[in-house]
Amino acid sequence: MFYLLYNSTTQKTDTTSRKSTVVVHNLATEEDTFHNISMLGAISRYTNTDTNIIAVHTSIPYGASEEETQHIMRSARNESLTALLKLATDREDPVKAFVIERTMRETENQKDRQTIHRLTQNGVIPPIKYVQVSSTAERNLWAADAVAYSMAQALLRSDLTLQEKSGIQLSIYDTQTLGLIDLKAPTNNLTSKLGIPTDPRQLRTEHLPHVTTGIAAREETLKNLRDNLRPGQRLLGPEKAHDDLLYRKTQGIGRARIMDAHHAADLTIGRGTLSNTQKGAINEFSKRAKEGNIPEGTIASFQAITKKLKNVIDQENKRAQQQKAPNKTTKTPTSTGTTTPKISGKTVAGQASNHT
Repeated sequence: MFYLLYNSTTQKTDTTSRKSTVVVHNLATEEDTFHNISMLGAISRYTNTDTNIIAVHTSIPYGASEEETQHIMRSARNESLTALLKLATDREDPVKAFVIERTMRETENQKDRQTIHRLTQNGVIPPIKYVQVSSTAERNLWAADAVAYSMAQALLRSDLTLQEKSGIQLSIYDTQTLGLIDLKAPTNNLTSKLGIPTDPRQLRTEHLPHVTTGIAAREETLKNLRDNLRPGQRLLGPEKAHDDLLYRKTQGIGRARIMDAHHAADLTIGRGTLSNTQKGAINEFSKRAKEGNIPEGTIASFQAITKKLKNVIDQENKRAQQQKAPNKTTKTPTSTGTTTPKISGKTVAGQASNHT
């Protein structure tokens, strides 16, 4: 969960500009309820729904190890940061300067910088100014703490007390669809839009380019959880079943919307990695390309998507080769590198890698 506090009217510190400045924070620590309400009330007097933006991610796969779990959570952070930056920079009064809380782990700070670099380098967001500082250096981060904590209370305990008593107005967005989430709206008629096969071999050729963007991410997560969790076992969200009303509601609202292919590709760039289904879709298209008979329009679509994701694909191939290097004597390689099959005089750039 990421929180953006946009304030174009109040004075900031000397390290940031007076206008178009935001504060980004990912999760607040627990504070006394009275003080939280007081701070939220103060914030609400200077902000509104256009200046308080929250990006929520509720589709997190299972990690079989601590290392894998950390990698998964890092990917979710990158995606939420991507959504937040897109929302902040693509608006009538775009945000141009950001204050991002510096963590105690420099490796995590570096990964935030790398994510922003990927987004600007690939044109997902325009060039931005930002600083990474601690909450002791930038006191406005305390406001982000309070707002993020009020949202955590809503999702983890179905408790809207802080938001209701303070009168704070928030715009809550689903990270994967950029759809607005109204925690008080009725959800009786929600219908899940999920249903994309996670096995690319089951897809029609014209659908493979779209799946390459990452639009099957939510289906992949569901399959992952079904394959790894025992009945009744919880991975994320509230620990107690009776506390999960708003968490499940938030999740349901997100799943009731179709994932846009362009945004899915942007999330892939922000994440910096390809999912197994994306790799499989690229491999499957390359395989069918060698067999021929693919419509020109489908080829052009695939080329455009792989061009947009070129840097991510190149990094995946590089990682695959690095994993393969120490095992040169093994008979079964972890990757087959990159293929560029020719069809009707055109080259289709694709990755032929089966590494996970």
